[in-house]
Amino acid sequence: MKRKIRKELSIGILCIAIALTLKQFTITPEFILGGLLGIGICLEFIGILQDKAYDSLKDWKKRLINKFQK
Repeated sequence: MKRKIRKELSIGILCIAIALTLKQFTITPEFILGGLLGIGICLEFIGILQDKAYDSLKDWKKRLINKFQK
């Protein structure tokens, strides 16, 4: 069974790649690099969750957003 890579995982890998490229070739503040790496790691964790946990996280996010929109 072939699984499609989730959007969150792809974006997380891209954030980490950008942070490491910036660190190697430019003088970028550590705050920006740390933020990119942190966001990338969080998105990777979300992207590799099992389907049941991923769906419950998405439902929780929708309930939280709907709560603050009222």
